[in-house]
Amino acid sequence: MTIDIDQDVLGRIRAMREAAKDNGEIQKIIAARDEVLARYSPMFQPDQIARISEEALRSFLYFENNRHWTGLNRQVNRICADMATTRAALAALVDEEQDLETRMAPCTAIKGMGKGIITAILHVAYPERYGVWNNTSDSALVQLGLMPRFERGAQFGTRYAAINAVLRQVAASLDVDLWTLDALWWG
Repeated sequence: MTIDIDQDVLGRIRAMREAAKDNGEIQKIIAARDEVLARYSPMFQPDQIARISEEALRSFLYFENNRHWTGLNRQVNRICADMATTRAALAALVDEEQDLETRMAPCTAIKGMGKGIITAILHVAYPERYGVWNNTSDSALVQLGLMPRFERGAQFGTRYAAINAVLRQVAASLDVDLWTLDALWWG
């Protein structure tokens, strides 16, 4: 799916990218990418996620460890309350043999596991394919007029697939990776 991004909007996003060069906090987030992915991506792979420990999942949800997203830890106790169910949901999430809507449904059934956590995990598992949809990126997409329109009652996975297509297109247009794009939204 290719979207047509208005040149004015691209200009605004490019200006955000330039302004981020002088923002130390954004630069720290961008610089942490390789270290964070090296630490957490392996545990979110299909052949490993069924064995993810509660301690490892908890650690990912804290900013001091993921070095990118604040507030994911607010729901840590709810998410880790039934690790067998959480492991099964996360295993479905990273199983690319299934369509996105099917894969995301088990995660959305876990209390406390919202779009920010689900898509951050998906992003860390597959950083080249999936962007992060959280309140920050949602707000930026709305402000820039890039938020896709959805059919009433569209499932979470369907909505995310459309948003992810936009995120990927914007990242490609800016020649940045999806981690960096997510940091730019914050700025």
